[in-house]
Formats: sequence, structure tokens, C-alpha cells
Amino acid sequence: MKVYKQRLLDEQNMASSSDPWVKALYDNRITQRLYNCLVHYGYGKTIDIDELRYKLKTNTLDIWEVSDLGNKGLAIIRNIFLTQEEIDVLNNKD
Repeated sequence: MKVYKQRLLDEQNMASSSDPWVKALYDNRITQRLYNCLVHYGYGKTIDIDELRYKLKTNTLDIWEVSDLGNKGLAIIRNIFLTQEEIDVLNNKD
């Protein structure tokens, strides 16, 4: 019973979070694995959302630094946090 109550509390905290990655996780737009990759990379500790968005926009996020991110994970987070115009520019650079 205690585990169930804790899970409900965690879900309520996620639903009301102002953190865009937590919201994306709660809304099932990213997987727990992808979220864990970003946290392991330093998101929330040494890297904030603005720095992460900048790295996505400028294509300077090294997918090898973010353990297990890969091209698919990179595409997912680009689709969540960049506009289609920004993604198109990046795709033309690649």
C-alpha cells in the first residue's frame, strides 16, 4: 500500500512540475530511459533547459556524451523542443 501511495504522489508531482523534461516524461513524449540519459548527462545539475535547447539549436549536443542517446533519441528531443523551422535548418546542415 505504501508503494502505491508513493507512486500516486510521484505522479502528482510530475503532473504539476514546471520542468519541461518532467512534463514530457509525464505526457509520455519521452521514455524514462531517455529522461535518465539526459539526467545522467547532467541535465538538472550542471546543465539547464536553456543550455540544452541552445545545444539542440546549434547542433552542438554531442550524442556520444549523452550515454545511449543515439540519433533516434536526439530526433525525439529535437521534435519536442525545437520548431519545425529549426529542425529543417539542422537537417540541411547534416
